[in-house]
Amino acid sequence: RAVALAPGCTDELGKLRYRAWAALVNAGGSFRQSKQEDSAVVMYRAANLISSANPLAYVNLAELFDATGQADSSLAYYGRAAATQPNDTNQVKVRNQAAFNDGVLLLKAGRAPDAVAAFRRSVTLDPEDLAGKKGLAQAFRAAGMVDSAAVLEQQLVAAASSDTRTDDIGGVSESDLMEIAVRQFNDKNYQAAAETFGRVIAISPFNRDALFNQANAYLALQDGPKLSRVAEKLIALEPLAEYDHSLRAEGYKIAKQQDQLYQAIVAREALPVNLEIESTRLAGNSATLTGKVTGREARDESNKVLPPHPVTVKLELLDKEGQVVTTTEVPIPALKAGETAPFEAVGKGTGIKGWRYTAS
Repeated sequence: RAVALAPGCTDELGKLRYRAWAALVNAGGSFRQSKQEDSAVVMYRAANLISSANPLAYVNLAELFDATGQADSSLAYYGRAAATQPNDTNQVKVRNQAAFNDGVLLLKAGRAPDAVAAFRRSVTLDPEDLAGKKGLAQAFRAAGMVDSAAVLEQQLVAAASSDTRTDDIGGVSESDLMEIAVRQFNDKNYQAAAETFGRVIAISPFNRDALFNQANAYLALQDGPKLSRVAEKLIALEPLAEYDHSLRAEGYKIAKQQDQLYQAIVAREALPVNLEIESTRLAGNSATLTGKVTGREARDESNKVLPPHPVTVKLELLDKEGQVVTTTEVPIPALKAGETAPFEAVGKGTGIKGWRYTAS
């Protein structure tokens, strides 16, 4: 009413309005800290009656309702917060975060088309927000908009720097790149998948899963030279993995490199066992590898059957730079062809990021 009566005093009245709004928000915060949520809700709602230009009271209401499992009310207030047009820099950040949270909750609720709209608003409000773009890509996929997701994911890959770390907040991490690459592979976009797995390998050269998946992408592309090169790296990490040897041989076969193909087959057939690492748990200061060992009918270059013999696996646990943190040895008994035994290796050290082993 005061603004209507005295339009020339709008700015001054806005300052008075902000003071009243801030007092109510602060009162709501005090009630919230003392676990008086009902009173906090009253204060925040009153604050929104005084001023709807700032998002903070809306966000606090959204958080309160989310904490009590009232998803619809939480979404409504996040949506209102995202629609505000604040001038204060801090309130702009609150508004942008609210827009992102709106998309997250909508995606969690299975409302993919609405999540697409919410994340689009989030990205429009903050075009540099990579977390918003990741959320939008996920929403695209959930909504069946695979082509749109693929385009955005390629932009995220391009945005990833060579020094990306898995603990980056808001950036494109190594794990983000792995997820994108797997989705590209599943989309049968093998070239893009191979390149994205390559970005992961550039960050973490001993990422066995990235190497393995990149090799299979090159296999799908029938790119023999690249397949054999990646398979060589895999064999350097896990020399008793029969499938890696087969990948290398297939790469030489595709490339029509007969001499290398012959040597690759000889090396594969001489393997006394096939060691499959089925689970890897790297926890920074410890690592546990589990899997299965299967005996093989090993043969020499003359195709003569070689008798089973025990093998010692020396596992090296590596840091980010590939330096050995610690080693451990696991004895494997002599196994007949088809006979199996469990495998487990455990090591402790600081900063474990990868592994490799030798066999003797």
